[in-house]
Amino acid sequence: MGKRGGDHPHGKVAKAKAKPKPLVLPPAVGDASINAAIQAKLADCDTTIKTQFTDLQAANPTASSGVAAYEKVACAKALSSGLPYVASCPFYWLDPNFELQPNVPKYQTRIDNLQEHFFSSPAYLDKPIEVFLREGEIPHKMIGSLKATDPPEMRDAFRQAIAAAINGTAKAKELAEWREILMSTVFKFVESWVTDGDTHIDSVFATIVQRREDICVMKENMAVTTMMRIYEIIDFKRQMEATAVQQILIALDQLPVNPIDSIYKIREIVIQAEKKPELMSWSFSMIADHWQHVDGADPIPIRRLKEQSGNDISLVRLFLWKRQLRDHLWRYMDQEFASWDCAIKTDIRRLTTSVAVLREHLGYQEATKKEGDSSIITYRPRAQWPESADGFLNVFESLVFGYHFDDSIIAQMKNHRSIEDTLGHRDLRMFMDRVTNAYAKENPNEKEEELEKDETDVAANAHAVEEACALANLSEAEKIVRAATPEELAGDRLLKVQAGCRIAERKVRQQVHFIHDTDDEGKLISDMKAALASQVRGDENNRKYVCIVLDIKCLCEAGSQGKYRLPPTRAAQVKRLLNGVLGSRDEGDLTDGDVLVIVDGGKGSGTDWVDKQICKHLPAKRYEMLQHLIVYTHDSCEKRMARASKAPLQLSETATFITHAELSFKVQPRLFSGSTRGNVIGPLAKPDYTDAAGVWQVLYADKKKMFGDANLPLPGGTLPHELDEEDEEEKKQKTRVRNSDLVPAFFHESPQSVAFEIAHSLQCMAILDLACGSGHYAFWAIKHRVPYCGIVFNEHHEKALMQKLVSRTLTAMCDSNDHELYDSSLANEVIEHDKDNTPAENSQEGGRGRGRGGRGRGRGGGKPKPEPAAEGAAGDSRDDLLKMIQDAAAPTEPQEAKV
Repeated sequence: MGKRGGDHPHGKVAKAKAKPKPLVLPPAVGDASINAAIQAKLADCDTTIKTQFTDLQAANPTASSGVAAYEKVACAKALSSGLPYVASCPFYWLDPNFELQPNVPKYQTRIDNLQEHFFSSPAYLDKPIEVFLREGEIPHKMIGSLKATDPPEMRDAFRQAIAAAINGTAKAKELAEWREILMSTVFKFVESWVTDGDTHIDSVFATIVQRREDICVMKENMAVTTMMRIYEIIDFKRQMEATAVQQILIALDQLPVNPIDSIYKIREIVIQAEKKPELMSWSFSMIADHWQHVDGADPIPIRRLKEQSGNDISLVRLFLWKRQLRDHLWRYMDQEFASWDCAIKTDIRRLTTSVAVLREHLGYQEATKKEGDSSIITYRPRAQWPESADGFLNVFESLVFGYHFDDSIIAQMKNHRSIEDTLGHRDLRMFMDRVTNAYAKENPNEKEEELEKDETDVAANAHAVEEACALANLSEAEKIVRAATPEELAGDRLLKVQAGCRIAERKVRQQVHFIHDTDDEGKLISDMKAALASQVRGDENNRKYVCIVLDIKCLCEAGSQGKYRLPPTRAAQVKRLLNGVLGSRDEGDLTDGDVLVIVDGGKGSGTDWVDKQICKHLPAKRYEMLQHLIVYTHDSCEKRMARASKAPLQLSETATFITHAELSFKVQPRLFSGSTRGNVIGPLAKPDYTDAAGVWQVLYADKKKMFGDANLPLPGGTLPHELDEEDEEEKKQKTRVRNSDLVPAFFHESPQSVAFEIAHSLQCMAILDLACGSGHYAFWAIKHRVPYCGIVFNEHHEKALMQKLVSRTLTAMCDSNDHELYDSSLANEVIEHDKDNTPAENSQEGGRGRGRGGRGRGRGGGKPKPEPAAEGAAGDSRDDLLKMIQDAAAPTEPQEAKV
């Protein structure tokens, strides 16, 4: 070659005026291949994957992809017949470095985009990998050397995603999912596509080139063809004809930038809205309004609309949650703000029906934060509203239809917080505080009037209420002391009964220690450390453990229709309690002799619920879990409903035992049926709500004091079971509970039999109870002289529960069937007192006394009257007849003449 320009037809080329900018080239790589840098990175990915999963080629394939696993016989039969064979095989049966066109340029950015779009979470390849086989080649004899003939970019993104998960912060569960996908990759084996001599290789190359061209053409058409977008919208016309979605999408399509510019984005919104017209209208309108006021420049990325992992919150899910918040606020307004005029409530409902109506009448309250937004619109009737109503409408404007506090709401959603907890968050509580404080100032006498009315009702029936509480909760000994006169209390017999009462109280206080629940975790930990039960360590060698128990159903109770609604599980409360008890243990975690027991009330299925609600709050990453199924009888569950209902009955719940090491029970008979070798407890009968012996009964006024406002949240959603009455007024009267009504302290608490079975199985050396409830575990600890520490709601709960435990202990001390607490001297004094106070006129009829609910036990001084034999029973046998004759002939004591 000559000098530059020497061959130019016009001689020397004119010199350029400015020297061109030099081209900056990437650094050279050792391999001459144009894709050397990408191939080197992929080789590192393969090394990472094979180091993590060492058996990818040796292990057998699985069928988790939904396609049958590879079978030798089926493969040979299909290929010998000239048919393709499709099966699930391990991914690394392939030669990962083989490419039909190794010198065709590949781009790292494209591989990264494919990884982000398709493999941000564990996912299978979208199409089978095509593998070409020469005649006579058998796949399972070519492990590691099979050659894929389709474009490699998707496989490259797949390998890169798995390596990134291994090198990143992926949990063990996610890595296990990736391994399962690697072992169940769908292959399509084809032998001799073209049989015309050696031209099959040319055919294969032509096919892959054509595929790449088809993909490029399709992408180009999708990118530039306007008609494509129109037909994508028309494809959803049937679902959107009855809604405003069609008009929203047409309006967005006329903008310079369409925020929802893809059929995939539309489909994602429709799917998350469950294809319901009202939810779709709400979602599309809120997304459009959000984009207009927050972004307004670029299309919404599809990753904002999809939830790539379990902890992601998409825009669609956020706005659907805001719809639930709107409905909750409507119900709260109807229930709490009785003094507002009906016109105000109707106006608030109308204005907050949709974002379009609200923007039309009120504008955008955060308009000053972004230029170009419409100014705030003054709604004139609002000036006549009370301050509380104005503030309540502002809650809708700021939280439902505003976007400034979305980050705080999303954080609460990720922690699975309820609507009530979200409104009480420190960044959001100011809105409802303003409303409630203003309403209290506007109506200072409203609560006082309600309290006066309730107090009047209670005063009018004070004696009846007092008797009802006494009959429901007090033991026989306490009833005797309560009914005695001062002169009788000074007698020898009642002095002994009073001494027995003091002994029972000492037994309770020696074993039981209560701690008040508090938001201060530090105080909770210090209080737990000071308790005797927290200082005990389990002995796993002898299978005696420290039981840390949490009955989820005792943490709170729905403030409306709690009888039918299971209480919500509030993540912040669960986390605080777990941190409090674990902070008192060695190294802030479960020790080897500790067993954390979770009774879920039937909320969970398998271990997923426990993982999400409990284990995520524990410090270690891995625990051993053992689950026992608790089964209840159908009749006892049906009886609790107190009426016919078509709703399904929950007849079971799960007790999950969480430990560091594998849990082993001592093999022994259960208290009721079976042995501890089995994983089923029951069937057990739930006590009826009116059974004072099995369910703790308290006045509703006392129950509200025990729980406090924080633990009686207003529920969201509809009532799980419709009441029988059709008339709304009758429903309200049916469901209203007065302060003077006697109600169960805990509607959904597991019965005493469950607590005793769990404590018996673990041979508890100490019990740490995170939700005391009615004190079933505390009573077991008293009976077996085991240290107990429980967390109560407040001082009202502590005082009432302590008194209840004393009464239960006294009842057990007078019961000859209770081998742990029975006190014969106290029992004899109670029996003798009952005999002395039994009317003589009832002595011949067996001394009916007052029954279990009254002061006596029904032990009369006379001969019992023989009961008639049941129909069909062996009551007419010779021995039975003789006994009846002898009883009838027995002499009776003379009775005093009646006046």
